[in-house]
Amino acid sequence: MTEEPQSKTAPKPANRVKVKLRKKHRHQGKDYKPGQEIAVREDQVKWLKSHGIIE
Repeated sequence: MTEEPQSKTAPKPANRVKVKLRKKHRHQGKDYKPGQEIAVREDQVKWLKSHGIIE
């Protein structure tokens, strides 16, 4: 009995988008102030906007 080789491809990294903060926010363990920019995944933008955290 032989085993099928497993794929060695790494998952595709998520696209990042720079956003400007409207409120103070903690991102990846670091505190940021309003007006600062952070890079987030595209799928995080909608959540951050809906909570008034980004412009």
